[in-house]
Amino acid sequence: MTALVLAIALAATPQARLDAAKHRWQRLHARNYTYFVTPTCGRCETTTGRIKVRNGKPVGTPPALRAYDTVPELFARIQRAIDSHPYRVDVTYDRRGVPRMLAVDEDRSLADDVTGYMVERFRRG
Repeated sequence: MTALVLAIALAATPQARLDAAKHRWQRLHARNYTYFVTPTCGRCETTTGRIKVRNGKPVGTPPALRAYDTVPELFARIQRAIDSHPYRVDVTYDRRGVPRMLAVDEDRSLADDVTGYMVERFRRG
């Protein structure tokens, strides 16, 4: 029973959830897809843009969104957030492993320091 409790606790870690999402994404073998992404940060202006990926490569991404223009890049941002050991990391994924939301709070005592992104309307093809 102790192993079961440990397995449940480990499965809830951000790293374990990221690893599981990456595995689901890899099984999907998606090379062509689109989604809308909105970077988020405390007091900065945000812009929402359409991301289009063909044969695994971004196509026509607006310059302000180039850091968010493939699902592997979204995963990399999550990994960097986890590795930085912030006060809090919140991430959600859809059933295919696609990140839906990342919110990183670097410091508990700072206001308006939450950064991340939102992903909406993911479509294959």
